[in-house]
Amino acid sequence: MPNRINKPDGEYIKPFSIEYYTDIIAAGPKCPEQEFYFIDGAIYILRGIAYYCKGDYDNAIVDHSNAIELAPKNAWGYCSRGDAYLKKGSLKESINDYTEAIKLCPREEAFYTRRGDAYLEQKKYYKAERDYMDVIELCYEHDPRLDDPDNDDEYLKGLVKEIESKLTIVSRKRNGELLRHKVTDDTSNKE
Repeated sequence: MPNRINKPDGEYIKPFSIEYYTDIIAAGPKCPEQEFYFIDGAIYILRGIAYYCKGDYDNAIVDHSNAIELAPKNAWGYCSRGDAYLKKGSLKESINDYTEAIKLCPREEAFYTRRGDAYLEQKKYYKAERDYMDVIELCYEHDPRLDDPDNDDEYLKGLVKEIESKLTIVSRKRNGELLRHKVTDDTSNKE
């Protein structure tokens, strides 16, 4: 991958910036180093991520939608668009995109984690808990020796720890909701 794009005036555009990807899109796949950007809509996913990082979620959604149109079987296009929807507070749309990503790639724990996060935002605690439990199950399927002290898979161990912490949050929130309902029911019964 080239480390910069030269502009006609001698300046260059930083790699991984919106302008960098925009120039690649405008130029098209003219050389082998840039050809891979156009496979599976990757160039639009990458520019969408750049927009996302700048907080421009609307343009991120547009680029991820372009990637999905070019490659509807690329689960990461849906996941990335779901991330932008989640940041915008469009929880239903984000959950729909994460669900589509899961249908396309059911063994990818990141999709369940993100959908669980969206369900948590929606206060759908049981659904969030189910997705988080699926993440832990997938981690152990990937590496059944996760509990072994000699296992050096720090990524999966860290992910399991992160998800266990999210499950604790879900449990507390769910129990708080149940307690509020119980107090309300007890109060209404006294009248």
